[in-house]
Amino acid sequence: MVVVQTIKDSILKNYQLLLIFLGNKSALKMAISVVMGVAFSISVILATIGIMDGFVKSLRQGLARSSGELIIHSESGFFNYDNELKSVFESYNVKNQAPVIVTEGFLITGETSKGVLVKGIDSSFAKVTGLNITPVEGEVVIGKELALALSLVKGDSVVIAFANGNEQFSTLPLLIRLKISEIVEHGIYQKDLRFVYINQKTLQESLKLEGKVNTVLLNVPSVSGDARTNAGDNRDDSEIITNFRAKLIQTLPFDMVVKPYWSEYEYIVDAVKVEKNIISLILQLVVIIAMFNVLAFLIYLREDNLKELFLLRALGLSGKGVVKIWAILVAIIGPVSCGLSIVFVKFFDYCLRSWDIFKLPGDVYTLGGPLKISLELNDYLFVFGVSLVWLILVVFIISWRFRNHPISGGLRKEFA
Repeated sequence: MVVVQTIKDSILKNYQLLLIFLGNKSALKMAISVVMGVAFSISVILATIGIMDGFVKSLRQGLARSSGELIIHSESGFFNYDNELKSVFESYNVKNQAPVIVTEGFLITGETSKGVLVKGIDSSFAKVTGLNITPVEGEVVIGKELALALSLVKGDSVVIAFANGNEQFSTLPLLIRLKISEIVEHGIYQKDLRFVYINQKTLQESLKLEGKVNTVLLNVPSVSGDARTNAGDNRDDSEIITNFRAKLIQTLPFDMVVKPYWSEYEYIVDAVKVEKNIISLILQLVVIIAMFNVLAFLIYLREDNLKELFLLRALGLSGKGVVKIWAILVAIIGPVSCGLSIVFVKFFDYCLRSWDIFKLPGDVYTLGGPLKISLELNDYLFVFGVSLVWLILVVFIISWRFRNHPISGGLRKEFA
């Protein structure tokens, strides 16, 4: 009970001291503006980190949604999947695997044509990628941007032209007329603009491949050996995939090339990581400027309350007690600013997702959808921790300044 009462008395005493300094409206308004400034500075750094992390996350998810976690193809061309690879994958407990035919062609509608990457898929493709598409014979699935570019909608008929013709007319292209059954969105602009999907058996029969494929997509098993479904979730799976890829390369035939799903855009991911670190350091200048505002606020409180401070010192308040007042003020400014910065970040995220003015062109920034802010607990702890260090530095500076400028000297200046 004695300890509890002591704590209550200390809180009441500190509360009464704060009322002395923040009792007038001008000081309170200045305190609110300082908190807003610090919160905005912190939110700028958080938003910057979150936008870059969100870009990488959206990019990786979009890539995985079109190709699974590992992409395997043969340098020798087409191969028989059942005889050459299926048993190898089963020995590694790979549950989700999809044989795919990947070839180039032209999508023709009216007098307009567009070069596309044609993928012949079956039902296993949806299990690996999470794209719920399984075109049947006579149907084609196209990307969202391709549909916009050619003004196509579900139900329209298109023609896909392949370079190799039939045996009697080998110099003529092979033409297949198909009906658009679905328009899909990968989240990657170039893939939405270039990828089309048709039934695998239809493509094999048209190209006379006799059941062969030239690519296999798969999801690697988890560390425990369980099957993992639908690539591109929120995991940081790079290490798992890289380690599994290294084991798989040692087992597969030498002409098989194994790539992780991010390999196509790896240079962008690396560049974003480097730029995020550099920009985060540069933006610390914004926080430093906000800390100068905190410092100016504390100096203003002292100069505006010299008489009260002198009276408190005369009544027995020690120099450490005065410093404690500044420390309590900073201890309040810090958490309140951090909490308010989270509100600012949520508002920034809403603007990025909802306002067209923030929508970036996909042909420049790769992504097919809007930017979004993606932050983890470590990001918050890092930014809040750095801000706390700056606030502690402010307390040291203010303590040193007030120690070299005693209250009596300030009073003599005021009444001189």
